[in-house]
Parts: sequence; C-alpha cells; structure tokens
Amino acid sequence: MDYINLFVKSIFIENMIFAYFLGMCSYLAVSKTVKTAVKSRIIQTLGIRQVGEASAFWAWVQLPLVEDQDSRARVIDMLRCERLAGVERIQIQAHAVSEDLLQTMINHEGLKRIELNGAGGELPAGLNPQRVVEALTGMEILFLGFDSLPTHLLIPLLTEVSEGGSNLKELNLWDANLADVPAALVASALTRLVMVDLIGTKEHSSMIEWPLRYRSDLGHHTIIARITEVVTRLQLFVHYVKLICLFLLS
Repeated sequence: MDYINLFVKSIFIENMIFAYFLGMCSYLAVSKTVKTAVKSRIIQTLGIRQVGEASAFWAWVQLPLVEDQDSRARVIDMLRCERLAGVERIQIQAHAVSEDLLQTMINHEGLKRIELNGAGGELPAGLNPQRVVEALTGMEILFLGFDSLPTHLLIPLLTEVSEGGSNLKELNLWDANLADVPAALVASALTRLVMVDLIGTKEHSSMIEWPLRYRSDLGHHTIIARITEVVTRLQLFVHYVKLICLFLLS
C-alpha cells in the first residue's frame, strides 16, 4: 500500500514537470502544485468558453460566400447557431438563393447587411416574392450588384421602402435596370434612405439628371446607427479584456 501511495504521490502530486505542464499559462510562468494547476486550467477553460459563446465576440465574422448548394447548407447551419447570433453580414450569389436561406435570414435578428451578386446568374424561378422582399427589407444595408434583382421584385421592394415598412438605411443598386420602374416610386424610396448608390444603373429618361450618388438628410438615423456600432464595439472590447485577464490572473 505504501508503494502505491508513493507511486501516486511521486507522479501526480509532487511531480514538478507534470505540474508545470498542466498549469502552463500563455502569458505568465507556471503553477508549482497540481492542485493550483488544475484550478488554473478549469478557470481558463470556463472563461474561454464563456467569452467564445458571446454573440458580440462573433459579430465581425465573415461567413463563406453562398455560391452553391453545399456552401448554402453550411451558411444556413451557421446562421442557426446560437453562438453566431451576432453575425451582421452575408454575401450571396443570386442563383444560390433558396426558400430555406431566405427564411433563415428573416429569423436571424443579427443580420444587418446583405450583398446579393447577380454576376453568376439570376434568382431561381419559383421563389416566393413576398419572402424575398421581406428578407431584403429587413436589413439595414442592401447591396444589389450586377442586376441581381429583376424588375418584378425590385418594384415591390422599393414600394415597401417608400411606405416606410423596411429597416433599410443604405441601398446600392449597381448596374440595376430601373428603366421599367416608375420614377415617382424610385424618388419616394430615396427619401426614406440615408444613402443610395446608382452607379451603372439603366435609368428611365426622366432620371437622366439624377446624381449617381444620392444622400438624404436623415441625420437621426445616422446617429442611431453610430451609437449601435459603438455599443457593439464596446461589448466586444469588454470580452477581449475579460479573456486577457483570465490568462494573466490564472
């Protein structure tokens, strides 16, 4: 029995090399006992897990480009993950959009920016127009590049914006075809936005004199957006400080 106690004590209790290995810290030196080393490891593990599960910690993550069925499935799973509830931006190829992806985007409260690119193809036929408009108008920043949204969807989207039923503050319509969109509807939608890009658009004859870049005077929206961004950055900073303190104090 004494030999067993001596064996356990020499390996797990008074073994300095084992204690050093178990209690190793990334910034400070080491623990001198196994008991302290185990406590250090437990605190570090729980602390890192707590910080890693905070949604603000993942707010600046760039999701993979949705360009095919496989990437679409991965992004849908990521958006449904509670840890990524703070993700704010997603990039999508128009031909890869699906009903499941649209519904996931609608349910994801953290999304604020969508970049829809039509260079690889058009939106699939058969999509629910109402769901498409609901998903896009729920964002704060919407980029529609290379004529990614056809006229029959662009008109209800602009109608929703003009009626004040959307969260959009910035709209980019690069290379969009506005020739068949009523000029009065476009003008009404612009007055609801903080910033609009019309670079490369195909305008109606009555829109020729419009500037390529339009800014409306909605200063209060800009102030609210700035405050929200500052608060998010402060939350992220607090989590980083907490993580560093856990390493330093362990």
